[in-house]
Amino acid sequence: MLARLTTYIPTAILAALIFYFGFNAMTGDRGILTTRERQATLAEDEAELKTLQAQHADLALRVQLQGSGIDATALLFEFRVVRMPDLAWLSWSVVVLGAIVAIPIGTVAPWLAVVVALAFTLVVSSLFTAARFLVRPRFGRFLAALVLSPPLILTYLVGRCAGLVRLLGVRRSTPTLA
Repeated sequence: MLARLTTYIPTAILAALIFYFGFNAMTGDRGILTTRERQATLAEDEAELKTLQAQHADLALRVQLQGSGIDATALLFEFRVVRMPDLAWLSWSVVVLGAIVAIPIGTVAPWLAVVVALAFTLVVSSLFTAARFLVRPRFGRFLAALVLSPPLILTYLVGRCAGLVRLLGVRRSTPTLA
C-alpha cells in the first residue's frame, strides 16, 4: 500500500506548490485582490510627491535669493532698456561734470567740487550696496561691502566715462610707423 502512495507523492507536492503560489498570487502583498489598495496608495504617494516637489522648488528659490542678496523685484530692471546702473552712472556723470564746470567759472572752490564728487560717489556706492546685500541676515557682510565697494564703484563709473569717450570717437593718438 505504501508503494502505491509513493507514485502520488510528486503529484501531491506539485499540487501543494500550485496551491501555495496561487493563494499568494491572489491574496499576497502584490496579489490580484490588493491591486486597488496599491493603486490608492500609489495615488496618495504621487500627490504627496507633487506637494514635496513644489515645496522643494519654493525653498530652492528662497535659498538662491537669500544667498545672493538679490530681491526678486530688482530683477525687473534687467529687462528694461535703461537699467539702474545706467541711471546711477548718468546722475553721477552730471554731478561730476557740473563740479568740473563750476571750478573754472569760480562759483565753487576746487576742494569743494572734489568733496561733492566724492560724496556723491559714496551715495551711489551705498545705494548699490543696499540693493545687492541684505542687511538683516549678515550684517557684517553688509558693512564689509559698504566699506569696500566705493573704490570699485568709482572704478566702474570712471570706466563707463572712458567708454563714452571711446564711443564718441575721441581716441588717443597713436604714433604710426613711417
